[in-house]
Amino acid sequence: MQVTMDGEPVADLPVDWERFLLLSPKRAEVTGFVLDAEAAGERSLAQLRVVCACGMGLIWLVTFGLAHVPGEGPGLVITAWVLAGLGSGLMVLAYYARRKALNESLPERTRKLPPPGTKIRVDPIGLTIGERSAAWRDVAVDGLDYERLSGRYGTVGYFIKKIDVRTKDLACTLDVLLLQEGAAILAETYRQKVATTA
Repeated sequence: MQVTMDGEPVADLPVDWERFLLLSPKRAEVTGFVLDAEAAGERSLAQLRVVCACGMGLIWLVTFGLAHVPGEGPGLVITAWVLAGLGSGLMVLAYYARRKALNESLPERTRKLPPPGTKIRVDPIGLTIGERSAAWRDVAVDGLDYERLSGRYGTVGYFIKKIDVRTKDLACTLDVLLLQEGAAILAETYRQKVATTA
């Protein structure tokens, strides 16, 4: 099984890294479907817009508070407004950089997926993709791709982005971004096929 981090081969992971794996809550059954690239991209960008808007709102709220601190000279006020402008500009740049990276990655990410609208179901018995069903014993995991979530003091956790699965008559990639209920589908697939054999 090939394990990658953000699409790159993993050099070294801490011994207890699985302790920091962020999985959605366990569910007996999860049903979703494959999203088309445009809908998936828009959903992801909508979440990013909310984050950026909240960040900019916080920046301007702090700036407004600093600008009205009693007894402070004009230097603090000017510095606060300049920092607010720079912070807002960085948020906008981050959004456009993320949008560009997402749009560039979508053609490759959709290549190994079933067609948009294909129903995907996982349960304790097995995996169903469209009209094809396979018991878990007949499902192989060929690859896992993780995303490292970093914080101020290093790695905060790991999030599953993609799982390459194969049955006797189907091979495809389950991509968290391109599936409705993607996080739950990947979490249950991981629990059934990787966590139990690790």
